[in-house]
Amino acid sequence: MTRTRFKALLNRYIAHYKLWLLILVSLLLTALLYQKTESPLLEQRASILKQTFMLNELQRAILDSLDTPQNQTINHFDTLNYQSVALQSHLMTLIKNPAIHTNNVLDKSLQTLLILSQEQSELVNQFKTNYLVLHNSWAYFPSTFDQCFTVLHAQSHQELEPLLIKTFMSGVTLKQALNDASLQSFNDHLNQLKLATQDVQCKPFMQHSDLISRYTPVLQKTHQTLFSLPIGSEIAQFYSLLEQAISALDQRNKHIYLLISLF
Repeated sequence: MTRTRFKALLNRYIAHYKLWLLILVSLLLTALLYQKTESPLLEQRASILKQTFMLNELQRAILDSLDTPQNQTINHFDTLNYQSVALQSHLMTLIKNPAIHTNNVLDKSLQTLLILSQEQSELVNQFKTNYLVLHNSWAYFPSTFDQCFTVLHAQSHQELEPLLIKTFMSGVTLKQALNDASLQSFNDHLNQLKLATQDVQCKPFMQHSDLISRYTPVLQKTHQTLFSLPIGSEIAQFYSLLEQAISALDQRNKHIYLLISLF
């Protein structure tokens, strides 16, 4: 074999191996770029969106339940407790999703939501306790009034009857119109009645009136605090952040696919 022919053959082999090397490098780069398109957040977005939707629906249900105090019963509160527990359960499912931990902003938003939901759960329990105490006293309010009135009338304490009636009527007004003025009026009449009589038969009425006086503003404050918790807006914020994160990943992948198409 002549030197010229050997050199030509060698050049052909080199060119052949260069081609395969180029193909191999292209395949490796393509694989690496495809790997870059993989994202746990994109893979889990359907599940995350579903859980976020459930959070929003449960929070709306909780606020709807709290907004109907006149119709609340033990069964009603059982439903409210279930909704509160379910909210935290869906929230924990989201927090435990590994895809969330790939985005610090989303992770931080869910931690904020967890703190708020725990606070809401505690307030719901307080609201339930306060409501049931108040509900019980309102239930006995008419019968204990009747008992006190009957005794005062039988003992010829007619001068106390108008004060007792005013106390009762101011209580009725308070139940119908929960405001500072009606509460103050009820307290004023109740304090006057306490000073005017110590009759044992009137004590149940005054005791229940005391509970109504104490627990009415407490219940109102708890109710207002529950509605001031920014859980709904925080859920909306999380959803917005999630959309932004997914949009950014989709945009990045479009650029990667464009690069891949050039090979």
